[in-house]
This record gives sequence, C-alpha cells and structure tokens, in this order.
Amino acid sequence: MPIQFKLPPLTVAVLAILGGSAWQAHAQTQAPAADQQPAATPPAVVVTGSRIPRASLEGPSSVTILTGDEITKQGYKNVFDALTNQVQNSGFTQGEDFGNTFTPSANTISLRGLGPNHTLILLNGRRLADFPVAYEGTVNFTNLANIPSSIVDRIEILNGGASAIYGSDAIAGVVNVILKKQTEGFDINVKAGGTTRGGAGNQRVQLTGGGNFDKLHTLFSVELSQRDPLSSLQRDFMATRSGTPTNIASRRVVKAGTSGTYVDLGDTCTQFGDLFGGSTVKYQAKNGSYCASPKVGPTYWTTQTKNRSQNVFGSANYELSPETTLFADFLIGKNSTENNTRGPSWTSSSTGSSYFRNQNTNRYEAWTRYISPEEMGGVDRYNRKWDDLATAISLGAKGRIPGTSSWQYEANYNASVYKSESHTPRA
Repeated sequence: MPIQFKLPPLTVAVLAILGGSAWQAHAQTQAPAADQQPAATPPAVVVTGSRIPRASLEGPSSVTILTGDEITKQGYKNVFDALTNQVQNSGFTQGEDFGNTFTPSANTISLRGLGPNHTLILLNGRRLADFPVAYEGTVNFTNLANIPSSIVDRIEILNGGASAIYGSDAIAGVVNVILKKQTEGFDINVKAGGTTRGGAGNQRVQLTGGGNFDKLHTLFSVELSQRDPLSSLQRDFMATRSGTPTNIASRRVVKAGTSGTYVDLGDTCTQFGDLFGGSTVKYQAKNGSYCASPKVGPTYWTTQTKNRSQNVFGSANYELSPETTLFADFLIGKNSTENNTRGPSWTSSSTGSSYFRNQNTNRYEAWTRYISPEEMGGVDRYNRKWDDLATAISLGAKGRIPGTSSWQYEANYNASVYKSESHTPRA
C-alpha cells in the first residue's frame, strides 16, 4: 500500500535545489574534462631524529637545517662554532676557552640549557664515543672538535625532545651532522687571523677532494689547525691583580684557634725584587708583613688554551646495483692542548696541616713559597698538556628491498674510540 506525504511548497523547493547540486557534483566527479590532470600527491614529510621514517607515528617537531655553504658564508671556524651561535643553544658550557676545567681540550653544546649530557650528537645518524673525561667531573658528553667543517653537507637540529626514540641523552634535542657523500676535484681553504694586542692568533688549512669513477664515489678531507694561547699578561685589564697582592714568601706563627701573625722577613723581599717581572715588594698587612706580587695569578693564567689539531676523513660509496649501495667511511682526529692556570708553590708540611714545630723558636709555624718563572726557566715549563685521539669507522650496505616499492634497509658496523692523556708537571 503506497504511502503518500504532503510537503509544503518551501520544503519541495529546498529539496530540489539540494538534489540539483548533488547531481551536478556527481556528474563532475564521474566525467572530468579530458585535459584535466589529477592533483599531484604532496611529498611525504620525514622527520630527522630517526633513520626509520615514522612521521605518522610520532609527533611533529621543528627541524633547523644549517647547510655547509652557510657555515662557510657566515665565517664559522668549525662545527662547534656554528652550533654555538644557534638560538637553540641557550645553555652555557665550559670548553677550550676555559682552561681551569676538567675538559679544556673539548667543546660541547647545551640545547635549551638542559646540559650537554641531554643533547645527543650524531654523525651521519650514528652515535660517537663519549669524551673520556666527564664534563665538570660529573656527566658524559660528545666532543665536537674533531669534525672537519669542509665536508659537512648540512647539520640538522631537532629542536624538540627525542628521548622516546634515543633515550635520556636526547631530552633537549638531537644534532645530526651529515657529511658529504661525493665531490669532484680539489679544494684548498686557508684561513688565518690575529689580534692587535697579541696572542690568540689562529691558522687553518683545509684540503678537500674526491672523484667519481663509474659506480665508485670517493671523498676525503684533511684539516690542520693551530691556535695560539692568550695569557692574562697580554691584556692590560687582567695583567695585574687588583686588591691584595698574592703572597709569594711568608713565615707565619700559628696559634691555637687563630691564623697567627707574619714574622718579618727582613731584607728577603728586596732579594726577591726581580721576581715576577720585578713586581715583588714587601706588603704590610694587619697581622704582619710578607713578600707579595700582584702579577702571580696573571703570569700563569692562560685565558685561552693553545691547541693544535689534525683531522682526517675519508669515505667511499659503491653502487653495487640500482637497489644496493656499499659504503665505508672513517674519521681520525688528533688534538694537542696546552694551558696553565696556576704556578708551582711550596708549603711546609704540605701533606699535613701546613704547620710544624720550629725547634729554634719553640713555636708552631707555617712557611710558604711561590716559585716564579724566572726561577724555573719560563712560565711554559709548568704548562699542563692533553693529547687526544678520536677514531670512528663505519662499514655497511643500504638500499631498497627487492620486490617492494618503499621498504628500505641499512646494515652496518660502527666502531668509535676516544683516548685522552693528561700530562701534569711537577715542581
């Protein structure tokens, strides 16, 4: 039995309009114009931070890319210098410019101010060995001083945290330094600089080259650099210690519960007058007098370390087939660092409480003596030295799995070793 509905005229008009629009859209879908091309598929977005493309499973994070050409154009000395000037590096770190540290021969960064141990550094997507000495004696970190800037293709900085992928050392972010794969010909880059007031000069020579031989692509780079030290004596505002001069020779009487008084040394300070550049005088304190000089600290303090480095990199890629590539690369870096933050001194009973019983005076006394450069053949005789050797090698194959359109693989062997030797002189 048919059922009939009565619709108002306004409702019938609305349904007619909607039906006509739907039919028109259906007709356009079914019968496109002959010359109309299908819309291009937008390219997939792959986030750095993992060599496995998983952008659909992980949240998006901004990525800052710094190319090798930009590093050269902006005048950065090396990879560390380029990363230091990025806004993401908001944390202060002590490196080779701060001699009185645990790691004066290394440079590192701190993304978002969370510390170098929470900033992951990768080379071609692979980890490097940690620096052998802990930063500030507490945490591990990666040294950036051994990567030649001439072979950097680009640096990708993952600004967001990536601890879900890499672990706690990537809480602040990830820095992936990607090196060039091939080049043609040879390139020589020479850079030198100095200062008008002396010290802190630098020289660098880079030789980069390579070639393409049918299916074989090679690349090598040699970087030699040297940086002169900067002493506090070379700057007027640091050449003399303000306030109380440093005690270089004294004899102090020690009493229970007090620091005691200084015993007058007679004409001893006059005999020491030529030490520390002729700046030694008798200083009168509230509790006596002693020999002192305002140039003790600046004489031994290098505000910038001396460094000599030799870095060598080589890589080869062989296209075994259209779907498979064999690769091998190695990196060797050698650094020699030298600095000074304090001079030699002598204290009576240094292994005990610094005082002893003087049988001649029947008192407990403490004697101190600071050794000057004039007495030991120059300030460089007491410099501390560090010799670092870093190596990294990677061998493997990568490509696309045959019979598939998007499945890719990479099988490799990676090894990285870092060795650091410290040499501390004794008086």
